[in-house]
Amino acid sequence: MLAPSNASSVMQSVVTWIATNLGWYYVVTVVAVIVFILWVALSKEGKVRLGPDHS
Repeated sequence: MLAPSNASSVMQSVVTWIATNLGWYYVVTVVAVIVFILWVALSKEGKVRLGPDHS
């Protein structure tokens, strides 16, 4: 809020560094989360109701 141009350049540098150095980690993490969600959804636990009985 106090220095938007400075904050913009800092954030751009941070995002570039993360994309360059941790891009593979991000992809692996997203794939692992998607696989886990599908595994839970397709297992018997996927049929468990999370709300009240009448919902």
